[in-house]
Amino acid sequence: MKRFAYAVLVLAGLAAAFLAYRQFVLLPPLKAQVLRQLTDPDSAQWRDLHYYGDWTPSGGLLCGEVNAKNAMGGYAGYRTFIVDTKQVKVDNDTSFSKYCGELRAGAPWWWIRW
Repeated sequence: MKRFAYAVLVLAGLAAAFLAYRQFVLLPPLKAQVLRQLTDPDSAQWRDLHYYGDWTPSGGLLCGEVNAKNAMGGYAGYRTFIVDTKQVKVDNDTSFSKYCGELRAGAPWWWIRW
């Protein structure tokens, strides 16, 4: 019984480390590229984030939706985005959503939705 409890604790610790790695290492550089495209980056609200690719800071693709204040001070509405280490695309184009949907559909079972 003690071995089982230790195994559960180890797995919980690994899961926490994995989530911390994602939150503090993988996502910030990609989010920073999106924030540079916004008029008021401090007001950014994120939703439906998905990370694809290998688990290195330089080898992934992030897609999702971002909402931020415009020049008039009001929120402009959620816009889809795709960002990788080389480029960022922020737009309301439905092809972005379709591309991210295709990535999600082709993702292996072990990929986690963020």
